[in-house]
Amino acid sequence: YGRDIKDPVVTKSSGQQKYKWTVMNQEKWNGEGFVVYKRPGLSFSSRKGVNQSLSAMDELVAKFPSIKFPQSISSGDKTKTGLKLMEWISQPSKKLSGYPLNWVRSPENIPEDGPWTPWEQTLILNKWLRSLGWDSKVWWQTSIELDEGRPASTSLWTAPVLELSSNGGKSEFYQASQTSAYGVTAPSVTGAILYRLKDGNSEKKTVSSGSPSDHKLEFLWKLDLTESGSAEGTLVLTVNGGWAQLMSDGYLPLQSGLSDFLKKRVNFAIPGMVLDPTSVGPTKTGYKLEFKVKCVPGIVLGGNLLLRLPGGIPSRVGEMIGNESSYTLRFPFIIDQKVRINMPSGYKMIQSPPLKKLGEGTKAVLRESIVHWPKKAQLIADSTWTVKNVKIDDNLAAILKEELAACMRWPVLDLPFRK
Repeated sequence: YGRDIKDPVVTKSSGQQKYKWTVMNQEKWNGEGFVVYKRPGLSFSSRKGVNQSLSAMDELVAKFPSIKFPQSISSGDKTKTGLKLMEWISQPSKKLSGYPLNWVRSPENIPEDGPWTPWEQTLILNKWLRSLGWDSKVWWQTSIELDEGRPASTSLWTAPVLELSSNGGKSEFYQASQTSAYGVTAPSVTGAILYRLKDGNSEKKTVSSGSPSDHKLEFLWKLDLTESGSAEGTLVLTVNGGWAQLMSDGYLPLQSGLSDFLKKRVNFAIPGMVLDPTSVGPTKTGYKLEFKVKCVPGIVLGGNLLLRLPGGIPSRVGEMIGNESSYTLRFPFIIDQKVRINMPSGYKMIQSPPLKKLGEGTKAVLRESIVHWPKKAQLIADSTWTVKNVKIDDNLAAILKEELAACMRWPVLDLPFRK
């Protein structure tokens, strides 16, 4: 099966038949991005049909060995024990890195105490939870639609996904080592296409992409500005949902090297900014990063001050540039920029820049506000970009283009003040 690729050139010689597919002028593949890009692909198999492929995956699950419970976790209440097992297997020391994500070793080579590959972790958790009495179904995630006419290649599956329920109530999708808590769909599964075999026939399910609030990226700057134009304070970056997947493949980043990690993924406009990480911690839907900040956002000349707003734009958002017509986003989202600056007393803002209110009444809205309180010597600035749709038609694409330009302008706004 070929996707977005021309038919092959077929040659016959000496009883052999050769097929040659050609792909030209193809951009470098940088992994799954902010904009869904269905790159050309080929799949092969000696068997045909999604049922055949799912049968092979069911066989993999059935033959997977039973690993003993960790000794540190005592069995008792099945729900609490199951949640402890999820937390235990998500420890960084239990993940085998540097190998293909879909690698599953033969049963005799899977260690009792780890570390394990991501697929192995999910399959181990499936066995553990089932033994506790949880209802656990194994689904298989794929990036393309499948049917009985497609090759039955097992390489089409990108990950196993568990559908879990501890007490027969509402079921939840879960992958071992996901950053978000149980009960919150992993960012890697959001909007995904899942298949499983039920009574000999394939069953398909598309996971909801969620709401924009499920995928919120928030920058909160709190700075104290000096008379010389330099500033110190904090930046709290809250990363939720799909943003956690885009920025760190869904895993909690390490505090070591966190400043470089962030600067590679977010474009900051103030030159020479120093970000010193102070904490990294998980949240229910992602994680929170905190930094001490030192920067020089102001230029002072006599009684005049030109102040640049701090801010950051995720580099992956730039993938929308050049998409003039319809396309698909990985998830709906909110990008929230909050700036709180304590200023030296005596300054008044001479002129407020033209603020944007774009997309009112549509599925993509951008709102900006800047308020200066001279008596309190405080500046409060906010920019919130909310996009509710993942399917972007031509009209919405034009709106998003204008809103993206406004968002990229936000971190380079210069505000004039005078004493």
